[in-house]
Amino acid sequence: MIKQNERQRIARDLHDNLGQSFSMITLKAEYARKLLAKKPDAVPEQLLEIEQASRQNLKMVREIVAGLRQVTVAEELINQERNLSVAGILLLTKNEDQLEGIPQQNQQVLAQCLHEAVTNIIRYSQATECYVVFNRTATTFQMQIEDNGRGLKSEDQYKSHGIVGMRERLKTIDGDLMVDGRRGTQLTMAVLLKMEGTA
Repeated sequence: MIKQNERQRIARDLHDNLGQSFSMITLKAEYARKLLAKKPDAVPEQLLEIEQASRQNLKMVREIVAGLRQVTVAEELINQERNLSVAGILLLTKNEDQLEGIPQQNQQVLAQCLHEAVTNIIRYSQATECYVVFNRTATTFQMQIEDNGRGLKSEDQYKSHGIVGMRERLKTIDGDLMVDGRRGTQLTMAVLLKMEGTA
């Protein structure tokens, strides 16, 4: 599902940004070819418009590719599923569709927090299962990461470098982190957000 959502997102970007423009380039090229016989003096203007549209499309492609280089939560989940599997830990996810439309800035930070959380699970938890659950409302997105390991046994563990780092990252996107280490470790990350496409 995660991979399919990523494919659909990329397909939408390509279709929405490039599809119409390439159609117009084709029409203008066909029109310029017809003008060669009837009004050759008008051809340079059409060629200039085709050149401008082509340059604009090239810029769009570069922007899309640049966007793909930014890590999304979905991509990080795929990467961490492999790492957890190697460590003998089963990854279970729920509500991945809630990631749809989450702004890239938020995705980048949440992906970093996911990476840190899974690293800690692999190193310290002695868990056999890891659960990642997503939920959102109109104004809040929540990512919950939980394992069935040994939990946090001291106050120092609640103030570890990894947890402090996640809190600092989340603050940059109006987010917060709640930690419960009584039965396994549960990290709940809540972020205030505006969905893409909203004012």
